[in-house]
Amino acid sequence: MVVEITVVRLALMGMVWITGKKKIFRVLEFMTALLFLMAAGSFIAAYKMTGFSNAIPTSSANLFWTGALLSATNPLHIPFWMGWSTVLINKEILQPVAAQYNFYVSGIGLGTILGFMLFIYGGNYFVSQLTNH
Repeated sequence: MVVEITVVRLALMGMVWITGKKKIFRVLEFMTALLFLMAAGSFIAAYKMTGFSNAIPTSSANLFWTGALLSATNPLHIPFWMGWSTVLINKEILQPVAAQYNFYVSGIGLGTILGFMLFIYGGNYFVSQLTNH
């Protein structure tokens, strides 16, 4: 979540530069739509997955920093949040005001935490149900 909030805040700061460039807005909107298609492909691939493997050793010294590093290496944060921010700015839902940016970033942080909690606890529940049955 820390990486997510940092990326969003940096993207919003970069929006000041991008605001006057309409062609870049169109590219970012297209990239956002492309990300949704990629997400659908990820869900299909996850559904077809046959087993689990240990890609990352769990004996890492600090799990927080390991997770932050993995999240920071995900290049999809930037086009996703820049795309959504451009859409919201174009529709005049998000105004380029510091107070609205802070509210927007706080909402993203809260949503990220709730999404992770749902994923972790819901995933553990479903895996335990699958194991029991």
